[in-house]
Amino acid sequence: MGSATNLTDVLLSHSNTTSFPSPANASAVHQLSPGIITTTVLSVTFNVLGVLFALSSASLRTPFNVYIVALMCSNIAFETWECSMLGLMDAYGLVGLGSSVCTLRLYGVYVLAPIVYHTHFLITLNRAWAILWPVSYRARHNHTVAGLLCAAMVGYVHLMMLPELLRDHLYYRLPLEYGCWLNAARQVTLTEFTSIWMYDVPCACVYIIYPFLLWKMLARRRAKRRNRSDNPAAQRAPLESSNRPFILLTLYTCSTLVCWLPIMIFYLFATFFPAVPLSPAFFQGTSILYNLQSILDPLIFAITASNVLYSMYSHGFVIIFDEVNQILQTL
Repeated sequence: MGSATNLTDVLLSHSNTTSFPSPANASAVHQLSPGIITTTVLSVTFNVLGVLFALSSASLRTPFNVYIVALMCSNIAFETWECSMLGLMDAYGLVGLGSSVCTLRLYGVYVLAPIVYHTHFLITLNRAWAILWPVSYRARHNHTVAGLLCAAMVGYVHLMMLPELLRDHLYYRLPLEYGCWLNAARQVTLTEFTSIWMYDVPCACVYIIYPFLLWKMLARRRAKRRNRSDNPAAQRAPLESSNRPFILLTLYTCSTLVCWLPIMIFYLFATFFPAVPLSPAFFQGTSILYNLQSILDPLIFAITASNVLYSMYSHGFVIIFDEVNQILQTL
């Protein structure tokens, strides 16, 4: 995930207004602040440790965890790229570095960032495949398929986002004295399409698909409880280890809902309703939440992968699932 500066770029560059910073304060907007450095160090550290943890044991090197490793690698790539570009511009000045460096910086904002969104979407699609078509999933899904899906997703994001970025670099680049922005006003239709399709739609699909998957899991659990109704000790049995990926998906969905939805709402208003006044304090709050997700991603993986922590959380989820089941049965 990005920094507050990156979010400012995204919001302003996608807006159809011309309210760019003046030359006097353009450099301040792209400044490498202590907050950006702190966020980057924490995110990169936790994600690198998460990747090493995922690769440290054969039991963790599962086909599903290929998506988790891809997510953590995409976080590392975006955070290091963003911080490096901001540090370069802060040290040498954007005007002196030239338009190509600006394009490299925008590559992180408009290509590497959507890869993170789409990796979360891939995780949800993987669970949908496993829950809705378990026989097909067990027969066909493996490390190779997972790797190919991740590679195809990265290629798809490049295919969708590079035309807009290259057109801006070749024809529509704003004067660098005003900062490093995508000139959205010259590509309004394309910008609005990619804004919705590449950022909002993947997140919306996650939030739409997850409740249906939760319903299927609850129905499956009710069926299992009926089958073992003669064994009272099994009435509240812990979740099987095969449900670890679904618990991980649950935590990811909840965390992105909290961390991403507020900035998505802010972003939609800034893009399509620029006349609506938006509070700077609200933007700062949503920025903090947005930045938090890249730190939570590896921590959530560690929670679900650790046997001790998983045991604690699985019992908690059993209680929650049973209560939800009882509520649904009374409706």
